[in-house]
Amino acid sequence: MYIKIYDKNSGFHDAIIRLTPGEVCIFSITLNSETHEFSGPHFFSCLKKARCVFEKKEMLILCVGSLKNACVSGMSMGMSGGRMAYIVELGRHSSRECLRDIFEPIDLHEYSTVEEQESFIEQWYSMPKI
Repeated sequence: MYIKIYDKNSGFHDAIIRLTPGEVCIFSITLNSETHEFSGPHFFSCLKKARCVFEKKEMLILCVGSLKNACVSGMSMGMSGGRMAYIVELGRHSSRECLRDIFEPIDLHEYSTVEEQESFIEQWYSMPKI
């Protein structure tokens, strides 16, 4: 499977990703013949770890899991290993119609940093919902 990476110094690149499910999930990403491996209890946490590392290198992983409003729940972690996330809106409950694969591609302008995502999700959890 391929995923787009945007490097602020050299532009867009295709990276190869490999997903290994299990009690400990493993997310591997190969870019320019260099492989990075991230593990965690679910794929969303693996992706978050990868994003933190890549952001420090001024590289962005362009996928749904990098949207500011991508949020995994206990149920989505259990059913998909954290591969499916809800795309939430402030003031509204999540629903199955909002579920998307965290590795689906997104455009560069949709990307949010890990910090921006955490802030948005914290705000979403704290708000009343209809």
